[in-house]
Amino acid sequence: MCCHLGWKQVGAWIEELPSWSGKVESGQDWETVLLVALCLRCYEAKYSEPHELLGLPKGALRPAAVYVEKVPQENSTKPTVMLAWWKEQRIRTYPYIAVLSPTFSKTEIVDAMWIYQESATASCLVRGMQAKLGSAYPKQDMPLGMLGLLFRGQAPDTTRNLERQRWKYLTASEIQSFLGKSLTAACPAHWPNVTR
Repeated sequence: MCCHLGWKQVGAWIEELPSWSGKVESGQDWETVLLVALCLRCYEAKYSEPHELLGLPKGALRPAAVYVEKVPQENSTKPTVMLAWWKEQRIRTYPYIAVLSPTFSKTEIVDAMWIYQESATASCLVRGMQAKLGSAYPKQDMPLGMLGLLFRGQAPDTTRNLERQRWKYLTASEIQSFLGKSLTAACPAHWPNVTR
């Protein structure tokens, strides 16, 4: 279905889920679930109100395009390098929202990013996501001008940012809202035998 809609990369990630789930507690399955949810939320923003966790400014124009890109390994080392790579791409449609997925397994700080830009001369809104199976925290601050969202598989009901700067630590209910009804069961909090 995703391929039929032109969402080829989203379909590929969904097909990868069974192989990732076989790698017990690697976290790659949780990252993939979140990547699929992020893409679906970005496509949703093209047609209706954006989910608040996308962070689009109040009154932002609805994206005319959604780009889903796998960033080459040499440009996937950290968020600032990924953003620089994206800015070199030829964007023809504005406003847009872009999902950037690094192809480098040791990318610093984030597991994926998204960018919203209303016009070629407007500044970019940049957000990153990090997935943690349990209740761990990010190891580094997000770069200036960017905000990171921490999706913990064992997120508490209430949370405060104590560890790092420019991060929002999401609560369990915020994560469930972002995942939506169809993906909530894919949250590690609902998995059997997950390290807590």
